[in-house]
Amino acid sequence: LLEQMTTWRAKLSSDLSGRYKAKYPDYEIDEAVQRLLNRLIFMRHCEDRGIEEEQLMAYLRQYESSGKSVWSKLKRLFSEYDENYDSSLFASALIDQMDIDDKLIVNVIKSLYYTPDGNKRYDFAAIPADILGNMYEQYLSHLLRKTPARAKLESKHAQDRKSVV
Repeated sequence: LLEQMTTWRAKLSSDLSGRYKAKYPDYEIDEAVQRLLNRLIFMRHCEDRGIEEEQLMAYLRQYESSGKSVWSKLKRLFSEYDENYDSSLFASALIDQMDIDDKLIVNVIKSLYYTPDGNKRYDFAAIPADILGNMYEQYLSHLLRKTPARAKLESKHAQDRKSVV
């Protein structure tokens, strides 16, 4: 999961930088990507624990059958989660003002459910909170460095990390 999240982060950051570099600084784009990934992980966690229905997969099936935008529907779902959970995670943010390539977001969401060969990937209900927290801490230890052509992730040493409060 850690490796997959760093890959998603790089791809999403690269996509959004290409679209919004002139409008937003890199750190704002990085924060928007982080918020998106945090939301998706939370949503999958809720689905696997039976708290919410599998709405993300339903959106993917609709996209595959109709070609209608997943991203616009996903932004509406974020608003519903904001109303239901009253959490700052789903409060209106920069990511909600951006557009993301549907094929990219579809691939990110699919990979939260299935491996490329169609096997179920992650059961978030079975991942203990301390393991998920440890993985997330390692994930945050990666520093996103931009190059002109693409986003590239580099690991920072623990002593160089800033504390996240």
